[in-house]
Amino acid sequence: MHLAGSAIARDAPEDEHGYSSVACHEAGHPLGFKGHQGPPPANQRDCMAGGDIGTVRSTDAIYSAHHTSDFNAHYD
Repeated sequence: MHLAGSAIARDAPEDEHGYSSVACHEAGHPLGFKGHQGPPPANQRDCMAGGDIGTVRSTDAIYSAHHTSDFNAHYD
């Protein structure tokens, strides 16, 4: 899998949270995850959501159960 290193370097704030969040988001695209358009439902909040990267949320570097169950159903 190839991560878009230039997108991560361009978009990630210079801190661990920012890098982890953007890397998680970019890694999700090759897995077939789409970014959310507008705010996602609370149970689908994860690194694929857009929004203010400067606001630290615990869900910014994980995939929600919604994404992981879709992925597992397709690849199991």
